[in-house]
Amino acid sequence: MRINPTVSVKIWDLPIRLFHWALVLICVVCWATATQFEDAMRWHFYAGYVTLALLLFRLLWGKFGSSTARFSVGSLQDLLNYGRTLFQTQPSHTPGHNPVGSWSAMALIASAFTVSVSGLFANDAVLSKGPLAHWVSDNTSDYLSDLHQISFNFLVGMVVIHLTAIAYYRIVKREDLVTPMLTGKKQLPESVEDIYFVSNTRALMLFLIAAALVGWIATR
Repeated sequence: MRINPTVSVKIWDLPIRLFHWALVLICVVCWATATQFEDAMRWHFYAGYVTLALLLFRLLWGKFGSSTARFSVGSLQDLLNYGRTLFQTQPSHTPGHNPVGSWSAMALIASAFTVSVSGLFANDAVLSKGPLAHWVSDNTSDYLSDLHQISFNFLVGMVVIHLTAIAYYRIVKREDLVTPMLTGKKQLPESVEDIYFVSNTRALMLFLIAAALVGWIATR
């Protein structure tokens, strides 16, 4: 079988890579401050605000960012066609997310967003309440507290699936998904479609907008 030559191609911009690893870190902080340390709820709130700012930035970057950062899940037929290649022991050579990866990324972002938003209205049944808990009834706050916990458990499950998929691609499909998220570059055929990037200045401006919105919410 003829193997097409590949070249190192930049597929992930700096904002996407910073978002990815910052979200990993802040989710660990959220978990630790909620379960591992006493009297750390204030820091849990701060970590939640950072998480929400990151997620709002990602939503904006998915609309106004670089081509590989923009949200595009493709059609069901695209998903089925790609599914037939999952057991092939060769890289997919997809610039950016493949169809399965696109759906997985959307699910991860949606579940993390659910955790963050529900936390704004939640309470710990003792002293602490989210900044918007006074906007809803006690029963609604209790319901959203349960949703906050359930959606976090769902997010943990999604992360486990995500890590399993990374291992599967590395072992079975011989495709490294981690290094490109560190360096931004991936080995792709020379015939790869054009990829365009927008400025990091735009990313900074969008993040500042997201952070300002979260700051406004936190003081309501």
